[in-house]
Amino acid sequence: MRDGMRHYVSPDELDVLRRIERDGDDLCDADFWIFRSLVKRMDEEAQEQSSEEMRGARIRAQYSVDSDDDTNVDDDAEVLKVEDGYWVQAWLWTPKDV
Repeated sequence: MRDGMRHYVSPDELDVLRRIERDGDDLCDADFWIFRSLVKRMDEEAQEQSSEEMRGARIRAQYSVDSDDDTNVDDDAEVLKVEDGYWVQAWLWTPKDV
């Protein structure tokens, strides 16, 4: 099973990533700060999503929708822990308008 690894990247972070890809020498201290913050956040999110707790929530969600052909939970679905349970990212199939 893969762990949930989808990450939000802000417009500022994406801009820095583009500049790194284009010419890494053209970066200022603020750019490096944004880049380091992005890497730290992504690392923390990856660690959280790969924890046994989140893996268990993901598996329970997969089993709970297993009989529904219109709903699917990916092996790498993101899991959010809330006070009394978990929100697990899922796909819902819907037909096209005819």
